[in-house]
This record gives sequence, structure tokens and C-alpha cells, in this order.
Amino acid sequence: FKDYWIVNDAQIVFPIKVTVYNRSGRKVYDNSNYQNTWEGQYNGNPLPQATYYYIIEDNEGKSFKGSVTIIR
Repeated sequence: FKDYWIVNDAQIVFPIKVTVYNRSGRKVYDNSNYQNTWEGQYNGNPLPQATYYYIIEDNEGKSFKGSVTIIR
């Protein structure tokens, strides 16, 4: 089955822009209208187990930063 990264924080107002970076700062995901469908892939390939860092920009102009860990 497939796992998706679900953003469900009540403070975040959809639609949202999501950008995800690896530990080196390289962008591995970018979506300007995120619909809770990221499967932890980059260019169609599964990313390795690791911690990745995200920036979410919501519909009210607020930014949220944090980390998401991929475990396979």
C-alpha cells in the first residue's frame, strides 16, 4: 500500500505550497497546490530513509517549517 504525507494542522489554511529539502539543502519536492499526496519520491523514485526539511506557505501567507522522516 502507499503512504502519503498528510498535512492536517488546524493553523494551516489550504491551499498550501509545500517545498521539501534533503539534509544537503537540495530541493526534492515542490508543489504549489499540495493535496496530501506526496509519497516520498523524487523524480518518480523513492527517496532513501532519512529526515527531510519542509517549508509550508499557506493561503494566508504564513510559513511553517519542520522536518518529516521517511522510514521504509
